[in-house]
Amino acid sequence: MKTATQLKFEGLEQAAKHHSIELALAQHIAKLIGTLGKPVSADDVREAFLVREGRKLEIGNAMGSLFAKKDWDFAGFVRSKRVNSHARTLRTWTLKSKEAYKPPIDKFDVQPTVGTENGVRFCTYCGEETMRCTCERAS
Repeated sequence: MKTATQLKFEGLEQAAKHHSIELALAQHIAKLIGTLGKPVSADDVREAFLVREGRKLEIGNAMGSLFAKKDWDFAGFVRSKRVNSHARTLRTWTLKSKEAYKPPIDKFDVQPTVGTENGVRFCTYCGEETMRCTCERAS
């Protein structure tokens, strides 16, 4: 017989698995907002997702996994600003680490150091025309 807590975590995993890509993006956005040092709610993440992606964040019950990682501390409660939520109480969270969030480097999403525009090669970081830039960010 499974306990209620075990069933809860199984449900969160199942919901998160179905929306894993959008959930990961929403968690990334939440961490970026959290680095500002202010408490973050699910509504804040939904608004930022709409601005960044140009569409609504619709991941259903997977929203329960948004702050499930141990990177967050409970900060308090706020009323939801969304009309569909009817001013429901939402938890707010603060990021434990106050240093700037750096997303993990994806080996398939590495930006090249040198770009080409109109046949001219340039550094994508400092903009200097070069074959191989020596600026700090390019190294």
